[in-house]
Amino acid sequence: MTLTYEQRKRLTEYLGECWLFYTNLDDEGLCKECGKSAEAHQFNRTFDNDTDMMALYRKMVDEEELDNFLFWCSVTHFNFPTKIEKLFYKPARFCNLVAEWLEVKK
Repeated sequence: MTLTYEQRKRLTEYLGECWLFYTNLDDEGLCKECGKSAEAHQFNRTFDNDTDMMALYRKMVDEEELDNFLFWCSVTHFNFPTKIEKLFYKPARFCNLVAEWLEVKK
């Protein structure tokens, strides 16, 4: 259930953040994507904790995509009816499902 590099990158970019990797910095230490210094970036997220899970949850609410995600989860991973709140007990599982959902919805 560990997320791949590409999945973590996709989730980070879904949140509207730069995926900071040392090759993304120019000679002056500025991000080639957004022009900000490396220090101005949040460290790359691990997507295995409550903070990252809630950031994804809030993004889906803001983008009005939460209902689509929850429906997709219930159809592809759970039997009807399911207790949706159980998704929030395991942050790594929730983030993994969001990564899978993002791949499917492209």
